[in-house]
Amino acid sequence: MLFRFDSPQGSFTLERYPHTGNPSFQPWDAGDLLLLKELSSTPIGPGSRVLVMNDSFGALTCALSFLKPDYYNDSYLAQKALARNLETNGIQSCNVRILNMDELIQGTGKYDLVMGKIPKHLSYLEMILQVLLIRTHPQSRIMLGGMTRHISRGVYHVCTKVFGSYTTSLAAKKARLIFLSPEQKTEVPDHPLSPADWINTEQWNGYTLVKLPNTFAQRGIDRGSRVLVSCLPHRTGPLSVLDLGCGNGFLSLAAALEYPEARIRGIDESALAVRSAELTFTRSMPDRDAKFTLMDGGSLEFQERFDLILCNPPFHEQAAVNRKLALGMILEAKKVLAADGHILVVANTSLGYQGVLAQYFPNMTVLARERGFSVFDLSS
Repeated sequence: MLFRFDSPQGSFTLERYPHTGNPSFQPWDAGDLLLLKELSSTPIGPGSRVLVMNDSFGALTCALSFLKPDYYNDSYLAQKALARNLETNGIQSCNVRILNMDELIQGTGKYDLVMGKIPKHLSYLEMILQVLLIRTHPQSRIMLGGMTRHISRGVYHVCTKVFGSYTTSLAAKKARLIFLSPEQKTEVPDHPLSPADWINTEQWNGYTLVKLPNTFAQRGIDRGSRVLVSCLPHRTGPLSVLDLGCGNGFLSLAAALEYPEARIRGIDESALAVRSAELTFTRSMPDRDAKFTLMDGGSLEFQERFDLILCNPPFHEQAAVNRKLALGMILEAKKVLAADGHILVVANTSLGYQGVLAQYFPNMTVLARERGFSVFDLSS
């Protein structure tokens, strides 16, 4: 579904990706418009270096493409959405340089303008702001936007912790901006940064789970994942296992323990999640055949077929239940399932997925209902 986005910098045709079929969800919000209006009232000079961050569908980046900005987003889906919207609007991809976290940290030069949306996870916000300490100069402008209902006290605390102080705009259409001044920032890190600076770990059965910011289950192993692990089927001999949406690698690690001869593969749309899963196996099972890849779960790029696919999928979009995201991943998984394979999916029991999944998997069975979660076995 295409939407017309009118901004001070021009009008653009935008779409959301993945498509979820909800016409009330536009590919921008009032926070995007407030950022662009603020920039139009105090434009930056020619030749300025610009960074756009956490732009989920490309509204900010399309509007600022004439400035040839750098772009960072941990989400591979966001990068795909940006690419589609650049093409739709006839904007050459060379006008935007997409960076990963390593490239952002290790890049040379300073940004004159940083504009972006406030991320959901506070640890991820702190990570980004600490990177900006080394990528901005005293006169740089840093503007972060978001909907007021999502800007918690914790957001302001993190801004103060890293930059010393902040100012805000007036709220407009339930959105607000936060302004950070590098002149007021705290001490710059005295060593080269890397994602390893933000590692958080958790012990499970004597093994170490590594959790970088912006990964699922930051506070502890998800209850649904624990229930799913308790339902792993008994198998012997070599087999191939796919962890669909691997996060920090917990399900992959559990499968590796249950199936000593298994080949483990995991995918996630978060680059930090993929790095977390890799580090989990580096620390816990360095000799196992395990590989993790940045990939769109709704468009799998595997030639091989898997005997067992494990999935604890997302069931929400913008705080609203949306079955299409999860269902799209599960139906895509069916395409790479071996002839006698099984897909194990865990979902919150109250969401009523049993009837929905039964329409596509007539042989579906319920393996467990425990702690508010249900585990479904979707056989081929």
